[in-house]
Amino acid sequence: INVEYAARVMERLLPYRLRWIEEPLLNYDIDGLAALKRAVPTLPIATGEGHFGRNVFLEMVERQCVDVLQPDLRVCGGLSEALKIYAIGEAAGRATIPHSGADNPFGLHFSAAMPESPIAEYWLASDPGIPLAEHPHIPGTPTPVDGRVTPSDAPGFGLEIRAQDLVPWPA
Repeated sequence: INVEYAARVMERLLPYRLRWIEEPLLNYDIDGLAALKRAVPTLPIATGEGHFGRNVFLEMVERQCVDVLQPDLRVCGGLSEALKIYAIGEAAGRATIPHSGADNPFGLHFSAAMPESPIAEYWLASDPGIPLAEHPHIPGTPTPVDGRVTPSDAPGFGLEIRAQDLVPWPA
């Protein structure tokens, strides 16, 4: 995908007043994102699920080519780094909505606790028709009901470590 094609798609989507378009270009095409934002300034861009660390988020905010920061806590450097990314976004008036944040206890707590994280993304990695309760997830991660999910108030983010999950580390 390239800037010209993404811009044409975004222009056609404008009448639908989307909340944002997510990952319109390949990871790390910051120059492309900047050109795309200039070409279609009124459709918000969300990106960041494949970015590592806060520096790339800072660059995107400084270049004004991202409207919604979407770090993946499993990729960006963990919860501590996500909080630093959030601070960058908050200072610039940008929302931070972790990629697949509701799929794990850490992202869910992040989304519930941070004022500029208005929703939690729940990504299904299962085939259509599989009930949410059967969706594979980290033990202790609550399942959404009617589009809402509540973080656990149990210790340790609510993680449930089962005896069968504990196996010796191979030497």
